[in-house]
Amino acid sequence: MFDYSKISLCLVLTVLLIFTACGLLSSDEKEKILEPGPRNYAWQVDTLYSPPGGFVYDIWGSSPNDLWAVLGGGINTLWHFNGEEWSVWPEQVGPAFYSIYGFAQDDVWMGGNDGKLYHFDGERWKLSFQLELSEALFIDLNTIFGESSNLYVAGIVVYPDGIPNSFLLNYDGRNWKKVLITDFKVQLQRIRWDRKGIFLQGVNIHSQPDSMFFYKLEGARLKEKFSISGDKDIEIISLNKIGKDIYFAMGNVLHTYEGKEFKPWHTVLEPNFGYQIYGRHKKDIFLRMKDGLAHYNGEDTQYLFNYNNFLFSLSNNAMLFDEEVFFIVNDFDLGTNYIYHGTLISEEE
Repeated sequence: MFDYSKISLCLVLTVLLIFTACGLLSSDEKEKILEPGPRNYAWQVDTLYSPPGGFVYDIWGSSPNDLWAVLGGGINTLWHFNGEEWSVWPEQVGPAFYSIYGFAQDDVWMGGNDGKLYHFDGERWKLSFQLELSEALFIDLNTIFGESSNLYVAGIVVYPDGIPNSFLLNYDGRNWKKVLITDFKVQLQRIRWDRKGIFLQGVNIHSQPDSMFFYKLEGARLKEKFSISGDKDIEIISLNKIGKDIYFAMGNVLHTYEGKEFKPWHTVLEPNFGYQIYGRHKKDIFLRMKDGLAHYNGEDTQYLFNYNNFLFSLSNNAMLFDEEVFFIVNDFDLGTNYIYHGTLISEEE
């Protein structure tokens, strides 16, 4: 006899797959298909030391066997991970680095505090571009993001008056060009994009109190989409790319940008939320906490690890692969850095 229950189940799954492929499911129905992200990580902690007091600012890798970490000072400003151990890159490329991003093992970009942008071709780091602005004291390349043929770099420039402004650069696969130089005292800290546009996060530390902003790039100008003063209920904002979508953290509430407005999506109820998220998709989100790292799987939030030293701080940047994750913890007590390397283990283990 035929088992009609199995036939019915197969038909349901087939129809579901067809509807998903054809885009006939609503966003809510697609979200239900996502599995809650796993939490069964085994953790290894490595130390990256760059005296005197150099801290890791950013991390990027093409695979768990090929990662880079950049530091903003000290004598060891560039480290590489080969899957087994971290080591100082033997070539002294530059004095300080704040950003790194890439697309393959032989296509990596890195920016520092001297207006210089470097490219790695799989063998060597080479100077690709230098931003030169008259009378500038220093130029920091804070954030890199985009595609190999449409890459953006943003950062700050400080003049003798001590008040920083910002810049935005674009690479079309062949040449670099200046998109804009601001004159309104905002430091651009992070750039991300999705199908809804290119967004930037900025702060004005010379206002009383600090003011924070989200901008959208429209042509060659920044259009302010959100601003708030630090004396309000929202202490910090952050711009995050999770999967294919950007999420905007405004205090402890995560928002999406739909149409022309921000819409609340999830409220983080844990009191020690550190206003930064990382993730693979909306049911697999890591939360920076003031005392460790937590995870939201679409249903609840649990801590993955804690630290009891209030001078420890998770960095804004992390690197996530399918089965391995890498998080930066700056130790402001000892002036060093820890890389928390998590590897998923099977339930049987």
